[in-house]
Amino acid sequence: RDLKQHLHPDTTDLQALQTSLQSCQLCPTAPSSLSLEPNDQHDFLLQPTPHVYFAGNCTSFDTTLYNNHTRIIAIPSFAQTGQVVLLSTKTLQCHTITFLPPTLSKD
Repeated sequence: RDLKQHLHPDTTDLQALQTSLQSCQLCPTAPSSLSLEPNDQHDFLLQPTPHVYFAGNCTSFDTTLYNNHTRIIAIPSFAQTGQVVLLSTKTLQCHTITFLPPTLSKD
């Protein structure tokens, strides 16, 4: 969500993740908007490119395969959607499962 404050207002969570991946920056707004100490180390550079890149607490589920190599996943808030994301580490395919609240029985 921090990164989205610096992008176009219509940017989706998935687009923000893709922007971060394209720039190879895990925390592109640090240290200006995050409480991190500046240093000469490159702790937040994404090299090599990961096979899976994800963020939780997103508005909704979304996914794409970037450069036929990296599965980018926007994982929705479980509290708001009841959804969890399952990922096959073998094929990098993913899908959601939705848990509905139990129905209340009337006694």
